[in-house]
Amino acid sequence: VISAVVNDPDLPPVDITIRARLRRGKEAKEILLLPDKKPLKFRARKDYIEFKVKSVSNLAMVVVTY
Repeated sequence: VISAVVNDPDLPPVDITIRARLRRGKEAKEILLLPDKKPLKFRARKDYIEFKVKSVSNLAMVVVTY
């Protein structure tokens, strides 16, 4: 589970790009935006994944399955 927090109520919603390193030998199969379990597109690199969460106004949580 990955959490992203925008801790300024005066900011408008923002798009956030997240890059996360995977454990050695692991490959991401799916990334879901919680709580709706909406699938997110992602790019897999050698040892990390990268994806974008759009319109974060306060808190975004995603789960990476591998």
